[in-house]
Amino acid sequence: MRKVMQLKVSVDGTQVWRRILVPANLTLRQAHGVLREALGWQGVGGYCFQQDGRVFANPALHSDYVEDDSAFRLRYCLCLPGHTLEYDWGAWKHTIVLEALEPGEAASWRLVEGNGACPPGSRGSVASRTTH
Repeated sequence: MRKVMQLKVSVDGTQVWRRILVPANLTLRQAHGVLREALGWQGVGGYCFQQDGRVFANPALHSDYVEDDSAFRLRYCLCLPGHTLEYDWGAWKHTIVLEALEPGEAASWRLVEGNGACPPGSRGSVASRTTH
């Protein structure tokens, strides 16, 4: 059965956050693209996901050993409400929390709500990026 995840993504050390709905079958690499769009990040740079001492990223972008983020799905890392995943994009650290997991279909992601302007280096505020 297909599942839809409700995630809250917070930029650590700020009041900036986004609540998004995403298909649970997204790979972590695909989730990186969604997070960049939801937060308004621009450009190309290193990113990684971390959980329980494991690091998931694109091996082509890292000189250190990382697990290939294209081989893991969000539902692998975020199984139950309350589970967390760290996401680093450049100098910014984020905390992703699974708030709810519901049966259903989602062809793409959707921004539900958020707080605060996007951090420096981004391209807009939450008001300008409400649905997808």
